[in-house]
This record gives sequence, structure tokens and C-alpha cells, in this order.
Amino acid sequence: MRKELFIGIFAQTVYIILRRFFSIPDLFLGFLQGLAICFIIIGILPQEPYSKLKRWKRSMIKSV
Repeated sequence: MRKELFIGIFAQTVYIILRRFFSIPDLFLGFLQGLAICFIIIGILPQEPYSKLKRWKRSMIKSV
């Protein structure tokens, strides 16, 4: 399991727990769920698009 997928599932679990048992503002919960969904999508990408995304990310970091 890729670390991005693990982080996404964990963030989604935290979102569900916070939504069910605590009174947290919707803005924070929406941000958390959006982040979780992004990590899950990145984590389930096939190997080739995942590699391209990683290379693009590294090139963006080096250019800054």
C-alpha cells in the first residue's frame, strides 16, 4: 500500500470520527475530507501516471 493511500484513508477516518462525535466547523471538516480524497486518488493511481506525477512534483520543487 502506498503511503499516500494510507494517509488518505487515515484522514478520512479522522473526518468520520470528528463529524460523528464532535462539533467541528464545516470549513475544517470540508478541508480535511478534500485532502483525504486527494490522497486516496493519488494512492490508487496506476504506476505510470503515479511516476509522472512524482517526476512533475520534483521538477516543480527544484525550479523554485
